[in-house]
Amino acid sequence: MPRNPSKLRDHFEAGPAYNKPAEAEGAPHVYHFNLCWHGDRIGSFAAQGDELRWEGYSSPKYEKLFTQRPEDGMPYFLVNMHPDNKLFELLEQDEQITYIAGGLRYLCNLVISRNAPFDLPVMKDRLQTDFDRYIADGTFIGAYTGPFPNDNGEDLQENLKEYWRNRYVPRFSGAEVKLPATLHEFGVLQPAITTPFTHIIKFPTDSGKEGWGFNEWMCLELSQAAGLRTAKHALLSLGKDKPPAVLVERFDIPHNARSEDHNWFLIQDFCTLAELSPDERGRGSMEQVAKVLRQHSTNPQADLEDLYRRTVLSVAINDGDMHRKNIAMLFEYNPQKEQYVNVRLSPTYDVTSEIWQYDSEQKQTLSVQGKTSGIKAKTLIAFGKTIGLSEDRAHELMEDVTSRVAARAVEIARNLPQEAAKYEACRFTANRIATIAVKAAGHFGGSAPAWENVEAPKATFKMVNGQKTFVIQP
Repeated sequence: MPRNPSKLRDHFEAGPAYNKPAEAEGAPHVYHFNLCWHGDRIGSFAAQGDELRWEGYSSPKYEKLFTQRPEDGMPYFLVNMHPDNKLFELLEQDEQITYIAGGLRYLCNLVISRNAPFDLPVMKDRLQTDFDRYIADGTFIGAYTGPFPNDNGEDLQENLKEYWRNRYVPRFSGAEVKLPATLHEFGVLQPAITTPFTHIIKFPTDSGKEGWGFNEWMCLELSQAAGLRTAKHALLSLGKDKPPAVLVERFDIPHNARSEDHNWFLIQDFCTLAELSPDERGRGSMEQVAKVLRQHSTNPQADLEDLYRRTVLSVAINDGDMHRKNIAMLFEYNPQKEQYVNVRLSPTYDVTSEIWQYDSEQKQTLSVQGKTSGIKAKTLIAFGKTIGLSEDRAHELMEDVTSRVAARAVEIARNLPQEAAKYEACRFTANRIATIAVKAAGHFGGSAPAWENVEAPKATFKMVNGQKTFVIQP
């Protein structure tokens, strides 16, 4: 497998670096930006200090496309475009204005620039090849060119700092250490700058999350088993005795690399759709999410069933991080018809299991029938009825999801991909997720294979060499 040099600039074009804007004396300087979508100018806004002010749409046809802030019509996804990754703090991009001013490319082929539409990426984001061709035994088998954790003793975040300072690097939110990447036609995977941003690499970290790449891969597999549309994914070998990362394909970009005749996609999470800030991601209930979904979906009956499946999955695997930003809708826009032609619950993404928690600690972020813990079968049945399912259908789906998830979890734990089987962190993760899923099937009326439970060990956080470290107790 090819490996990159420790300095990323030896591996690709460095591009223009971002420098934090200097503030004028007195009142904060006013910066003016244009918002473009697939090269079309949507509108413009001004930024001053920590305030964004919408200046208007370029055409009435765009005004009806977005959930808008009532006071000025600003698209809510733009209001919510905040960094929430520690890497951006290291780059002094922990404020909204510095985050936006320091970038150019965003999800869904959105571009924000003071000079847009003349200031554009070299290429639009669209898939370049069939991802499945380069997956075997759940693992990416193409050529990954790096970066790698602890390359030449360097910390991965420090290694990525130089890369993220390039304003052509796509910006996107998330708490994990992530890398936007391009999967090329012949299976070469490299960081994305001037190339299309097609995939996301999520790296495992330390302090109990060494197996977190495998954790998300397995939970995405369980999402598929639950009957949900799910982002395509694979394990990514990192070498040097490091557990694998997870490689996830984007679903918010065109799927045909050669065709220019395609629809445009816009992903909007349930913070944006409910007109809430990212800080309010854990606020509210799944019933409120269902209400918002019903307002936008072009197939609400199917989407409400999928939302129910997603809720049952979350409880069945102890996904304590299913908040409003980790559930979204995908809007498909036809530029010829100038309207959305399909609006559906998006494929599942960002799903993990809290494997270190004891049964008594398991807790959902968004409430279900007023509960975030102690959720029982009758709770899920009542939730299903509240969002419009019949009692029989809710019962059928609950049993089906928990049975399928338990069966697939045990299958994975007993037949780990070779890349995962090499690492104790992955083996433990698989066994814990299988244990959680099998117990859930028993609680919610599903069936499950025979399985010997693996419980969470006693563990705590301690300060080790000045770092907060997850420590297993003897």
